[in-house]
Amino acid sequence: MLEEDATLTLKEMAKFRQAGIEDLQDYLRQNPAEVDRLASTVRISGANPAALRLFGVDSLNELRTDIQNFFTASTHETFIQELEAIWQGERWFQQEIQFKTKAGNIRQCMISLPLPTSPDSARHIPVSILDITGQKQAERDMLEERRRLQEVLWGTDVGTWEWNVQTGETRFNERWAEIIGYSLAELAPISIRTWEALTHPEDLKESGERIEEVFARKTQTYEQEVRMRHKDGHWVWVLDRGKVVEWAEDGRPLRMSGTHLDITARKNAEERLKRLSDIRDVLLQCYATMHAATSEDALFAETAKLLYKARGYALVWIGIPQDDADKTIKPAATAGDESAYLEGLVIHWADDELGQGPSGKAIRSGEVQVTQDLAGSYAFQPWAAVAKAHALNSAVAVPIKAGDKVVAVVNIYSTAPDAFRDEELSLVTEFGRDLGTTLHNLRLRADRRRLHKELEGAAFNAVRALAATLEKRDPYTSGHQDKVADLSVAIGQKLGWDEFRLQGLRLGAIIHDIGKIYVPAEILNRPGKLSAGEFALIKEHPQVGYDILSEVTFPWPIKEMVRQHHERIDGSGYPDGLKGNEILDEAKIIAVADVVEAITSHRPYRPGRGLDTALAEIERGRGTIYEPSIVDACLDLIRNDGYSV
Repeated sequence: MLEEDATLTLKEMAKFRQAGIEDLQDYLRQNPAEVDRLASTVRISGANPAALRLFGVDSLNELRTDIQNFFTASTHETFIQELEAIWQGERWFQQEIQFKTKAGNIRQCMISLPLPTSPDSARHIPVSILDITGQKQAERDMLEERRRLQEVLWGTDVGTWEWNVQTGETRFNERWAEIIGYSLAELAPISIRTWEALTHPEDLKESGERIEEVFARKTQTYEQEVRMRHKDGHWVWVLDRGKVVEWAEDGRPLRMSGTHLDITARKNAEERLKRLSDIRDVLLQCYATMHAATSEDALFAETAKLLYKARGYALVWIGIPQDDADKTIKPAATAGDESAYLEGLVIHWADDELGQGPSGKAIRSGEVQVTQDLAGSYAFQPWAAVAKAHALNSAVAVPIKAGDKVVAVVNIYSTAPDAFRDEELSLVTEFGRDLGTTLHNLRLRADRRRLHKELEGAAFNAVRALAATLEKRDPYTSGHQDKVADLSVAIGQKLGWDEFRLQGLRLGAIIHDIGKIYVPAEILNRPGKLSAGEFALIKEHPQVGYDILSEVTFPWPIKEMVRQHHERIDGSGYPDGLKGNEILDEAKIIAVADVVEAITSHRPYRPGRGLDTALAEIERGRGTIYEPSIVDACLDLIRNDGYSV
């Protein structure tokens, strides 16, 4: 509580009226010096102990100095509003206001006072000041918490459900119905039977088993990925989670609640990644075949067989354009259960009726030709009946160029319509280019060194594509392999390695974790601690990576780098517990670079731990688990050469 003397203030305001000022607020805002002058006329004549504590002063004398010492910018505006209230003849003023303590701290307050109407009433004005700083902060915290909660709920985009286990009564939010294309009104009346009717029968059985485990208290929470029938007829993938929130005294579950999260996009992405992974495996094997091929016939036969066996296509055949009068296409290699389709078939690459199919167009245009519906394609009609007899529904023709000339065409047929998606076409196109390069080499038998470099480049690109596939599956390690490769090469340069060896080191480092492509995405991307079984599965990735590359020939020990990058010189590593000189120097470098990059990077189960922690780790293991010369080179790079991880 304060007591103010505003006698001089009232006199100064009277002069404003005599001067003809009508709008006091406007006048004061345009003349801030007048506000300061009026504030200086207010005198503090009394203050109780609470007021002294509020302003952080020890005595009344400190308050009797210029009151503006305790003003903030917003306090001036409140003071103008108080003067305007006096000007308008109001009897009472109450307003939130900011004051500044002697120490400079801002206090949020509520000020209340009777307004003077005469010099006598202005001489002793009781001013009540309530410190509401804590209350205002609590309000701000509450608003911030509410905002965060709203953002979380909005961001999760989940449907919610409640289920009375004993009666079957259920309650869902509107988002639950939206996930499957309905409104709640369209599904009414809703019960547990509604959910059962919409869920895929196979998933319903598994879901029931998981729920029974919760009811038997074998596990506390229920979690199952299920397919639900969308209003449009297609299946939507949902992550269904829940727990029993109320039990009866006799141990029976009474009430269960949980959420539905639409994971269709994730499941589709995983399916695409799996398909791309399979295709890339095939392409790696094809690249090995290209390197080993000694003749065109062997190259064509092995390529057709690999594509058929690895991808399960109905038919793969490779055709050679002939220079006869009709410009026919002669099969050079076939593979698949429907190879009989080609018996007696006549196909041209001329621009005539028998040259309008995908094979003929691919040869003429030099571009990939896709027919997703053979029966519905007018250009394919000369062969449609035979294709139908062999249940062939879609096809792609990939031209093979030797130089600028199309010298062959790879034809792939599927029994499924719309079988060839963009990602697959992109990879098949890339494969076609690489196959053409190999064929050109076999035909020309010249410029081996240049062509060998191109093939190395093709292998390098294939490996980079494999690495990119893994990176997409695990967003928390995006760029990890590239960073490990960069640091590994820098260490190799520091050790004086030649360019050829450095190129092999880079390639090995880029795909050192390629074996993780077979680790389920939910394990790679899961926040939190992994189980012993899950960690054991991850530890298999060096061997899996080695197996992936087992059929590929490189001029460097790439497979061994991948297999050994978790070995340690004291034999404590895996998968083989190698020691000292049993481990490739390249693998020893990748091991150090991998540890530094892993510790400094953000992971789903922890934030990045910083460069100092990473360097301390390799220093700790110097000479015991890490090669000393490699650790020294890495430390020198970062601490003295300015290398940035």
